[in-house]
Amino acid sequence: MTSRRKRDLRNRILSANGHMRAIAEMINTDVPCAEILRQLQAVRGAMRAIRRTLWRTYLFDSHCGLHARNRKFRMQTFKRLWQVIAADRNRSRATRGGNNGDG
Repeated sequence: MTSRRKRDLRNRILSANGHMRAIAEMINTDVPCAEILRQLQAVRGAMRAIRRTLWRTYLFDSHCGLHARNRKFRMQTFKRLWQVIAADRNRSRATRGGNNGDG
């Protein structure tokens, strides 16, 4: 992963962390729910951007993704990729099935 991409991810994570701290403080000080929900949307957007950047790195970076030169490493990466996708898919199904109203 390039240093620029690492820096970008770190900044995005710090931003999401700042939003989470703000949400905790908002809850403690009885801020209206609408404002808290707005902050949660900001966290969700930050997490989406982090996930997107990591997926792009995983898929296209020559050091840690499917474009690695070593065939065995590429196949291991491909298997791990499918495991991540399957776990995410199962988690999404469980969340939708539970109808817990968060997403």
